[in-house]
Amino acid sequence: MGGKTSAALRRRKSLDAFIAEEIRNPEFRIHFHEARAKSDIAHALVQARKRAGLTQAEVARRARTTQPVIGRLEGGTLRMPSLPLIHRVARAVGMQLTIGLVRAS
Repeated sequence: MGGKTSAALRRRKSLDAFIAEEIRNPEFRIHFHEARAKSDIAHALVQARKRAGLTQAEVARRARTTQPVIGRLEGGTLRMPSLPLIHRVARAVGMQLTIGLVRAS
């Protein structure tokens, strides 16, 4: 088991080093942060839907969209989702959309 853990840790360090190097490229940085935002949105929506005890189809009906759209949104494969869509899905699961800004590091 220790061999697998140390190999995974080495791969993680290699990935972290790659990202740290590539993030200096402005185009990479834009795409990286967009992908991370989509992933964060997707994760938050999946967790909210599960806490609400709803299926994707139920959320879709409540949000006036389709289940495949919810699936793509939750999978992070939908292009950057619109704020109105995120707002409708948040309301469908009994949540409120809030947007905040944090100081850049």
